Amino acid sequence: MREHDIAATAPFALAAMILASVGVRLWLAWRVPTPWIMVDELIYSEMAKSFAAGGHFLIRGSPAGISAVGYPFLISTGWLFGPVAAAYGIAKAFNAALVSLTAIPIYFWAARLVGKRWLALVASALVLMMPALLYSGMLMTENAFLPTFVLAVWAIAVALERPTLLWPRSASSVYSEFRGSCCCSCCRRRSCSSWSSTFEPNGRCVGGGPF
Repeated sequence: MREHDIAATAPFALAAMILASVGVRLWLAWRVPTPWIMVDELIYSEMAKSFAAGGHFLIRGSPAGISAVGYPFLISTGWLFGPVAAAYGIAKAFNAALVSLTAIPIYFWAARLVGKRWLALVASALVLMMPALLYSGMLMTENAFLPTFVLAVWAIAVALERPTLLWPRSASSVYSEFRGSCCCSCCRRRSCSSWSSTFEPNGRCVGGGPF
């Protein structure tokens, strides 16, 4: 098949891969009946529910003390549609879409890098098959961090390819902002054994690093 034929069909092939990825992830997510990664999923769901109800990121009525508000903000829409079960399902649907859409920047980045559309499609397919993306069935910040990280690194690559005064600053600022908003250090520590071990009495989130 000639290159221009591949270029003409590549967008349709990419769209088909993304839709297939969303469908498979939704099917897998529906096999996870309840949150089970504690306390991470509880924290993000409570923050999302609070934001949907009153525009504030609270945990059971108390200040969250967590700067990672990007992901709870994204999934908060689910809590506008009735019962907890529906909200949980909608949040997992958001996850499936987020991780699947990562294939788009991967495709364009690979196309710029290797110059062949079919290889760019292969790169996108490989990303969608990463086992780590099974997190889409759980309320975890990885679902928002992956596409954000890929977009930021792609922007940095473009900035290095065509340096200007604006590109480096914008690329690094995007990554820095979302690194803080999508990741919470205390929730990444698997040593947290209880709610009290995660928060100090004043509600401040305690942890040992940016992730």
